[in-house]
Amino acid sequence: MVRLFGKKKEAPKAVAACTCPLCKFMDLLEPELKGKPYEESLLKFIISPTNVGDESPKEIEKRAKDAVKKGKIEEARISYLTLIGNALAKENVSAKDVRGYLEEYKLFLKKHKLPATEYYPSVEDCSNVMNHADEIIGVVRKAYQEVKSPEK
Repeated sequence: MVRLFGKKKEAPKAVAACTCPLCKFMDLLEPELKGKPYEESLLKFIISPTNVGDESPKEIEKRAKDAVKKGKIEEARISYLTLIGNALAKENVSAKDVRGYLEEYKLFLKKHKLPATEYYPSVEDCSNVMNHADEIIGVVRKAYQEVKSPEK
């Protein structure tokens, strides 16, 4: 049989699962978040725990406040998100401090009247995460430790 229009099409090859720290972290979190009332709110804060490194929450908080003073609102917003993601994942940050950072970010949002977006948390997202902080901290830190520990 003669083919009139070129080669036979091959089936697309399967794409290997991503093994970057953020994807691995999200894969570990996903089953724990299914059906939780804070699932969508928390996902907006998870941009940073895996890539923050050794920077302390106090250093990030200082950077956020400096950005606000300089009028760099978008930079401050990103710093606050990084701060909260870092605080959720770090073992040495208390739940009280995490709630304090969430409250600080909430006040920042209200003061600057920043709109909620698909990527940035809203005031309601902050409240939702704050209301379930103890449970969230346990889930996030467990997944973070699994990502940080060397593979067996």
